[in-house]
Amino acid sequence: MRQFCSRVFLRFISFTIATSLLSTTVIPALQTGASAHTLNLSRRRTFNELIEHSENLALRGEIPAALAMLEEADTLNSLWGVNATSWNIVCWYGSLWNYANDVIQACNRAVDLEPNNIEILDSRGLARSLIGDVDGAIEDFSTFIRETNDENRRYQRQNWVQMLKVGENPFTEEVLQMLFID
Repeated sequence: MRQFCSRVFLRFISFTIATSLLSTTVIPALQTGASAHTLNLSRRRTFNELIEHSENLALRGEIPAALAMLEEADTLNSLWGVNATSWNIVCWYGSLWNYANDVIQACNRAVDLEPNNIEILDSRGLARSLIGDVDGAIEDFSTFIRETNDENRRYQRQNWVQMLKVGENPFTEEVLQMLFID
């Protein structure tokens, strides 16, 4: 009986190791498409790892994957959900990487969580401007202008508002590139 239990235990361990190896190496290699790969990776991550990875993806311009990870993290931890800062990172960098239409909901979620955070309003103002919501962008930038202590950024946003009011687009490729370091 003891020998039988040992063999069963060894087979169980072998099966567990083989299954683990298949799920981490072979199966992901067989999957195609970024969303399947991203989803497979995210299923092995904790809430905090999902958030961190999503923010890193946003910085690199992989906005659809970053949004998918944030949504999954939000579902995974529905009690507290994703914080405003993480939604804002995807909002800001998504706008800079030309995904403003895709990230506007992330921007709105960040504002819903922290409606008085001028940095978040600034990010949403950028996204709103890029999707053609000029009035919304002016509203967000105007709040930023009133509340900020950063004179350089205040002056820059005042110029943006003036340009938006006369129908000009302040967000040239050069300006968007400069905002990566803002």
